[in-house]
Order: sequence, then structure tokens, then C-alpha cells
Amino acid sequence: VMPGCVLIGWVVDRAMSMYLKGFETCCLVLAVLCVAAVLQGGTTNWLVGTFFMGVYFMIAAGFWYHELEDLSRDAETLVHSNSTNDGG
Repeated sequence: VMPGCVLIGWVVDRAMSMYLKGFETCCLVLAVLCVAAVLQGGTTNWLVGTFFMGVYFMIAAGFWYHELEDLSRDAETLVHSNSTNDGG
């Protein structure tokens, strides 16, 4: 989905990078680990579905209460220019 968003961003001339902050990265890693753990078992039942719904609601609640960030094009440019000035 994310590479598709980047390609659509190019078409509509909007900066849509795959630059994720810490909270978004942790949520993505948590979701991938949960899916990997279930797929490794080979079989599923209703309890696995309930597990995934619980993880989904926890991530949704986290984003609901997460501090809003400035996602404008200028803020992204500022973050990238600060990281290059720091030698990183």
C-alpha cells in the first residue's frame, strides 16, 4: 500500500514519502510480528480473529490518543534538512 501511495503522490504532485516516525514504525512492526506468529502456526480459529481485532483496536486507540504532528510539506523538508545538517 505504501509504495502505491508514493506513486500516487508523484502523479498528483504531493510529497508522500515513506518517512515514518517512531510510533508508526512500532505499530507496523507489531502488526507484522503478529501476522508472522499466526502464519507460522498453520491453522487458525475464532480466537486468532479475536486476537487480531484486539491488536487492531489497540493500534487504533494509540493513534486516536497520539499527539498530532505537522505533516505539511514544509515540516518534512525541515526534518530532512535538519538530519543532513547534523551529519546524519
